[in-house]
Amino acid sequence: VHIANGMYGMILVEPPGGYPTVSHEYYVMQGELYTAGKYHAPGLQAFDMEKGIDERPTYVVFDGAEGSLVGDKALTAKTGDTIRIFFGNAGPNLDANFHIIGTIFDRVYPEGGTVGPGARPDHARAGRRGNGRGAHPAGAWDVPRLL
Repeated sequence: VHIANGMYGMILVEPPGGYPTVSHEYYVMQGELYTAGKYHAPGLQAFDMEKGIDERPTYVVFDGAEGSLVGDKALTAKTGDTIRIFFGNAGPNLDANFHIIGTIFDRVYPEGGTVGPGARPDHARAGRRGNGRGAHPAGAWDVPRLL
């Protein structure tokens, strides 16, 4: 219930020496809100357990708010810029398929490039090449890079 009420965030621990320099660096979190009120109902909204159990969010939000990355709040870059995006999916239920229309990622570092049991260390350090999107289960995050 805590995550479904917006109690989540992203913590970044940089590697020793930091990351290579890029033109733009963005941090984006996806989350879900399951409100008792209908979509756009005014006022403070209680958590709706039935919607949560049924995985029917009233809102799927980025950075905690509806419309947070559109219009004058859109993430911007120019042709030739390098971009690093730290993307997380707080969930608690839905998968995310983060992508950018019209481009592919130069590199994607699943789970931030951490190396777990059975992972190939060279894969984690170098990142997957040429991905257009990545599937992110609730609680997962990636670091896509665009050139």
